[in-house]
Amino acid sequence: MQNDFEARADWMVQPTFEGANHQPDAVATGPTHVVAQPGATVTMDLSASTDPDGDALSYEFLHYGDQDSVQAAVPVEQDGSGLASITVPDEPARAFRSLRR
Repeated sequence: MQNDFEARADWMVQPTFEGANHQPDAVATGPTHVVAQPGATVTMDLSASTDPDGDALSYEFLHYGDQDSVQAAVPVEQDGSGLASITVPDEPARAFRSLRR
């Protein structure tokens, strides 16, 4: 977050586009919303992403557990190339109770 703020501050004071760093253009190839069954493997591809400054890109995918109901660990297989895959854990469905009263 600090790097992003620093780069945006540079945009205001640098006289040319080339004088400041710019965020990469993230390009997701394939579907960006997937509904997968337990045991299925889902592949994510950001390898078509580019950087307007010509800087080398690095990639790190992670499982953001706050967005699902999975209790099991969800390992992400990746090699830094912009490709990653996960296998949806096979666990029993959980019942959710409503928070409304």
